[in-house]
Amino acid sequence: MPTEDKKTTKTIILKRFKPDTYRFWVSAVSATLQVYDCLDIVLGNEVKPTQQDPDVPPTPALRKSIASWENRHALAREALLNALDDRELVKVYQLSTAMEIWNRLSEEYGVVSDLKYARAETALRSLQNRQQPL
Repeated sequence: MPTEDKKTTKTIILKRFKPDTYRFWVSAVSATLQVYDCLDIVLGNEVKPTQQDPDVPPTPALRKSIASWENRHALAREALLNALDDRELVKVYQLSTAMEIWNRLSEEYGVVSDLKYARAETALRSLQNRQQPL
């Protein structure tokens, strides 16, 4: 998808966000964003290319690289925003980058999800231990 221009690139459709299944959502959304070559942008691993020397005009390759990054970023940001319901959207709509949205969701739901998982695993182990004969 990164070689297509804005006019022909379709919107990325992500799985609908549900706070109770945050970790599953992250897994599914990461896979989809990877297919569209957007995941590294969302994770902050691929930063927007910039001109090193402002006095030298950018090369055609740099202009193409910047345009590709901007297009993929816009697609990822739009997809993330569209995956959220209004209750979640109000928390992130003012954020300007896909990475900020991703990190905000992670800060709020990642820790909670980890705690719920740990609690559930503890309860399961407790049940398993009760069922084992002494």
